[in-house]
Amino acid sequence: MASLYYNYLLDETYHIVVNYTKCRGFPADTLYRLKYFLDFKNKYFNFNGITNIINTNYLIFMNVNLHIKKDISYIPFTTNLFFTQHPGCAIQNMELLFDTSVELRSNLTCYIDKNKIQDKTYICGGFNGGKTTPYLEMAYLINKNIIKDDNNELIAKWHDESYLNWYRIQLDKTEYDILSYLYCCCEKYDS
Repeated sequence: MASLYYNYLLDETYHIVVNYTKCRGFPADTLYRLKYFLDFKNKYFNFNGITNIINTNYLIFMNVNLHIKKDISYIPFTTNLFFTQHPGCAIQNMELLFDTSVELRSNLTCYIDKNKIQDKTYICGGFNGGKTTPYLEMAYLINKNIIKDDNNELIAKWHDESYLNWYRIQLDKTEYDILSYLYCCCEKYDS
């Protein structure tokens, strides 16, 4: 059966390099997903003189089951990073979603004191990216914190998403954009 949507990622202007990794099982596969970018720094390829992800301008993570139904070339890269509102905000108040979803256990490195946060936009883990160097810096710090928590036998409430939300609130608002949840939502909410 033919695909119903044009896959923009297969367009000749985009280049895809695959770094196969062994399945570690749940929750490790989601918890350590940013580590895959760090592991990828040692993989070499050749696309018009670009031989490593370090030589690229931008990095984007998207869940493997994310359907690209519209051209994503207009994603704002005016800041270092971009995140995406959690699609749960389509059915729940964003502040309530934030307050009930962030990591509240103070013994984890991604702990957030929800009472001290003004911008209660909860971001999802399924679609994010940014300029290569700041994105890899984020991946490195989050991976370091995940390992520290893992060594203490602690797992964050929503895995990598908990760390992404913690990381975002550490940043100055001029360093990132937050995209609409429509970039990463279930088809039934995609209008």
